[in-house]
Amino acid sequence: MMRGPTGINPTGDASGFIPVTNGKDPEEVAERCFYELVNRGMIQGMQTKYNSQLRYLKISSDITIELPPEMSRLGYLETLEIDAKVTAVPSDIILLPGLLHLHFRDGIVLPDGIGCIRSLHTLKYFDIGNNSEENVQSLGQLMNLRDLHLTFSAESSNEQAKRNFISLASYSGKLSNLKSIVLSPGSSSKGTSFDLFSNEVSSLPVSVRTLKLLPPICIFSRLPNWIGQLRKLHTLNIVVKGLIANDIDGLTGLPDLTVLSLHILKAPMRTIVFNREAFPVLKYFKFICGVVCLAFQAGAMPNLHRLKLAFNAHKGEKYGNNLVGIKHLVNLKEVTGQIGRAAEANESDRMAAEAAFRDAINNHPRYYLNIEKVKWVKEYMHLDEQQEIKSNESTSDKQGDSQKQHSNMDNIVDSRYDFFLIGFHSLVKDVQSRCKE
Repeated sequence: MMRGPTGINPTGDASGFIPVTNGKDPEEVAERCFYELVNRGMIQGMQTKYNSQLRYLKISSDITIELPPEMSRLGYLETLEIDAKVTAVPSDIILLPGLLHLHFRDGIVLPDGIGCIRSLHTLKYFDIGNNSEENVQSLGQLMNLRDLHLTFSAESSNEQAKRNFISLASYSGKLSNLKSIVLSPGSSSKGTSFDLFSNEVSSLPVSVRTLKLLPPICIFSRLPNWIGQLRKLHTLNIVVKGLIANDIDGLTGLPDLTVLSLHILKAPMRTIVFNREAFPVLKYFKFICGVVCLAFQAGAMPNLHRLKLAFNAHKGEKYGNNLVGIKHLVNLKEVTGQIGRAAEANESDRMAAEAAFRDAINNHPRYYLNIEKVKWVKEYMHLDEQQEIKSNESTSDKQGDSQKQHSNMDNIVDSRYDFFLIGFHSLVKDVQSRCKE
């Protein structure tokens, strides 16, 4: 039996979709139309066959497609990846008994009861704004879930997304197989974000190895204490309003933390000092803050290879104590500096900041240095009052729901017949005319 160029069988019951033309067999016509759609890049399909049953299905398209209404008939399906906009997700998708990997584009509303797919290992993307709170809570039933990729689109409110994120955290604690949580902006997020007090989110599963809360969506008031309980954490990406006291100490002792990206919106009054044995296995450290306020003691970050710093030049700022002790980073191989300009600064201020940065690095010539000009590194006003965060945290403890503060962050996806049921209605006439030739 003939098969399509990507492994999908293009033949089957095409009646009603591809008509008989000039006495040709419908299957032959269907096959030629399938080739035409693939060759024009309209669809892409792949599958692995076991006992003639579909287990892997991927659909890619630049147009909106309509999925067949009875997805549960694909009883052997293990991977469904839809890289296209869809009119709707069939509600019976939750009845697929062996589905392991489910990928949709961001912004898709999944049918309620997604937690019924107990076999699921990977879910991408799950929109915390568009999906109902009940559907968010049902994720807590996915005991086999390994990778969860969340997103937040502009169609929903910040408050709804925040409630859903907090609810997700509280219901995910028993997901003992969960290894990765990623929250990234959707394609239509337009800089939407929500603020969180550190005590508004309960601890995530201790099995988590990757936690990426990518800007600009989720901003914590300070580093949550529960992150220090994630002893298997390998990769962390987080944005906080500020640091106070010994906040950073909750991270420095994590035994497996290898990749860290930390964005602080309000520069701390005091230099952040990394003590001996801090971050024992860290290899990549990205630090984003309005000012460079780091110092390193002997023995700190003994395995660090790459250091990336993003900061702003400020009008009239003095740079005498930049990166004190950087010589103690004995395995450092590469330093990248991204230098922006605060609103009041001019180009001469930026040049002064770059010169001071080069001086701090050039004292240790074994490093490779790369300087990049950027427009502006996102920062708030200088944190003159560290009590500001403490006060907000206290208010949140007493009142539960405190006043919400919003930041306007601009920054930084019978079984062989499926393709003919997807509904490329706008293409059929054009394809038919080509098939007659």
